[in-house]
Amino acid sequence: MMETSPRVARKVRAKRERSGGPKGTIRLRSPVLTNLAITIAFLILAAWIVASDLLFLRGSESLIGLLIGAVVILIAIVFFMLPLLLGNVLTGMTLVIRYGIQFSEEIPLYEIEKVELMERLPASSGFIGAGVKLGVTYSMLDKRFTVLRSRRGIVRIKLVNDIPVRNLLIPRMVNEIVFDTLDGDKIVKRVNEVKSEAE
Repeated sequence: MMETSPRVARKVRAKRERSGGPKGTIRLRSPVLTNLAITIAFLILAAWIVASDLLFLRGSESLIGLLIGAVVILIAIVFFMLPLLLGNVLTGMTLVIRYGIQFSEEIPLYEIEKVELMERLPASSGFIGAGVKLGVTYSMLDKRFTVLRSRRGIVRIKLVNDIPVRNLLIPRMVNEIVFDTLDGDKIVKRVNEVKSEAE
């Protein structure tokens, strides 16, 4: 009989216990103006490339221009538009942290040891993870994933135990996840409810 992975076991436990916990699914709001502005800029650039290609170029040059326009549109959709559409979700017993199709992890609320609402991004150990950017970044020294659409509404969750999280098919051990949401108080309230029920 095959052994289930820790990630699958966590999801199964969360689904089993979901019915006993607080009800309701909340789509967490995120500050998205930066991503929206970048998406619009990329789409305008792609439209300009394709339009100028169709108006002025012929033959193989035209194909290259169309290919570049298609790549720019693909980058805009994957890296900037999908993170706007596929955001974080808080369910009865889980917190789902997503960044488009680049990152998705379901964390059972009982595996969260501590939730912090932060004014600023936490500092990273060493120079390797010091430059935190928007998007998905991993700091090996801190065992931390940072999943950001903006630098406002920062929430840091510390987990009870290190867990394996996959990003770009590479499993990494994680003890903290930092993400942004305008509904951090709802996460704190729900985690405290789950902890009080467990006691």
